[in-house]
Amino acid sequence: MRVQEKAPGKLYLAGEYAVVEAGYPALIAAMDQYITVTAEKSESGRLYSSQNPSLVLAWKRESGQLSFSMKHPYASIESAMRTAETYAVEQGCSAQGHYHLSVDSELDHAETGTKYGLGSSGAVTVAVIKSLLAYYGLSKHPLVIYKLAVLAQMKLEMTGSFGDIAASSFGGVIAYSSVNRTWLSQAMARQSIKELVDSEWKNLEIRAVQLPMSIQLMVGWTGASASTDQLVQHFLKIASFYKNFHRPWAWSSRHPC
Repeated sequence: MRVQEKAPGKLYLAGEYAVVEAGYPALIAAMDQYITVTAEKSESGRLYSSQNPSLVLAWKRESGQLSFSMKHPYASIESAMRTAETYAVEQGCSAQGHYHLSVDSELDHAETGTKYGLGSSGAVTVAVIKSLLAYYGLSKHPLVIYKLAVLAQMKLEMTGSFGDIAASSFGGVIAYSSVNRTWLSQAMARQSIKELVDSEWKNLEIRAVQLPMSIQLMVGWTGASASTDQLVQHFLKIASFYKNFHRPWAWSSRHPC
């Protein structure tokens, strides 16, 4: 059995820092560059990524949990695998046996590995979730994928709004307001993954937006990477102006462009 899924990178068009606080929106576009994940049934568990072509990780099952043979730089991938597998079991699937998971990225520089800033952590989490849902024959609805990917990153205590996950899950251009992280943390302490996926999430809004056909989106790269976690923490300390950023779908013709 072999399945292959992909997830696009993202680009914030507006509200990149406002959106880290629940209730404040951003406008986000999915890009035409992708992370592709292939899951193929095999005799032993393996994980390969094009970001580290010389590194092939072995994994196995111990007491129903995934266990890797050594420390590795793929925390997002491992958390996505664990989350998807737990959800599959809660849905009645028999998560047994092994598979080879292969990750191929277009979201970083092919020669140096430098990230372009297109949300590779979110995209790889989404692509892994999608591939394993397909592998186990489960629904790949964008909202299910989004919620599972957010839960996987919450377990790693990652900061940010998860807007990259929303863009990678839904594609196109979206208006996005993030889930209330405090509420979600509390819900995670008392509910199963399936219960969380089936529930309504506080403050979360994801809405498709159709940009005018006359708009041509062009993207430039500075040539340098940036840490989302560091930038978010910096702006949370010094910025208050984003509270005046109104919901894009609530704008009226009286508001200036």
